[in-house]
Amino acid sequence: MKIVIMCAGKGDRFGLTEKPKCFSKINGVPNIERTISLIKNGGTNSNVKPHCTTTQRNAKWFEDLDCGVIIGSNSLETQRFSNAFPLESQTVFLYGDVVYNEYDLERILYGTERTTFYGRYEDNPLTGKPYGELLGINVVDFERFETAVRDTNKLLATGKLKRAIGWEVYRVHEGLDPTWNTPVNENFVELSYLTDDFDQRKELNKIRKLYKSLNNE
Repeated sequence: MKIVIMCAGKGDRFGLTEKPKCFSKINGVPNIERTISLIKNGGTNSNVKPHCTTTQRNAKWFEDLDCGVIIGSNSLETQRFSNAFPLESQTVFLYGDVVYNEYDLERILYGTERTTFYGRYEDNPLTGKPYGELLGINVVDFERFETAVRDTNKLLATGKLKRAIGWEVYRVHEGLDPTWNTPVNENFVELSYLTDDFDQRKELNKIRKLYKSLNNE
């Protein structure tokens, strides 16, 4: 198994300063370090060294982390997946800007027999995120997944899609209409409200407050 944590986003909505946003701290720990630690302490896959995809400009920040580094590009939204291509075995894609609840992360890492997409289909009342998110993918049929990513890229390049992020790849992969907010199917698993990402600083602040309260319980 290969574990890829995608950290090559531009962070336009977050308003990046010097470090990539995945180094934002949760309970005093950079989120990317927290995710790697959860993977390392996660049982049967604790011997799998995760890889982080990033850009050449940001590579220096990842040198001291306990992970491999894949230098990629953020020139295309779907490049977040293809930075790690070609896939040669079962691969788990995680997001550097997602704060994972330990139980949710275990669900993503283990126990799947087919390619499964994980996330939240609707809003999150705990963090205030007003829309659903794709938060992880466990790719079993990696050739089919690579094809879906490339097909999504083609739809974006020809103007048939306005964006091409996780949801669009999911819908193309599952044969759903990629241009509509279609209902999810059986290959989508709903995670808890405790796992969420931060696109903007106000969302990060809400997640920090949530995890601070959980840490104090």
